[in-house]
Amino acid sequence: MDNKLANEELETTILFLRNLNEKLKEVAEYYYENNLIEGNSNIINIIDDFNIIISGANNIFYKKYDSEAFNSLIGQLFEAMESQDNILIGDVITYEFVPIISKLAENFEEQIE
Repeated sequence: MDNKLANEELETTILFLRNLNEKLKEVAEYYYENNLIEGNSNIINIIDDFNIIISGANNIFYKKYDSEAFNSLIGQLFEAMESQDNILIGDVITYEFVPIISKLAENFEEQIE
C-alpha cells in the first residue's frame, strides 16, 4: 500500500514537472514574440514552482541539486530581463531551465517501482 501511494505521488510529481516544462516553453515563446505582458506575468510563478521542485527533489533524493548553478541561471534570467533582451530570456528558459526540469522528471521516473 505504501509503495502504491509513493508511486502515485511520484506520478503526480512527474505530471507536474511535464506541465511545468510546457509552461516554460510557452513563456519562452512569449519572450521570443516580444509579448512582455504575458511573459512577465507568468515568469514569477514559474520561478516559484521551480524553487519548490528543487527543494522537493533535494528531500526525495537526499542530495543537493546544485543551487549555486540554479541561482546563476536566475541571475542570468534577471540580467536579461533588466537589459530587456527578450531573445536571451527565451534562450535561458529554453536551453537552461527546460533541460533541468526534463532531467528531474527522468530522475522521478526512475524512482517508480
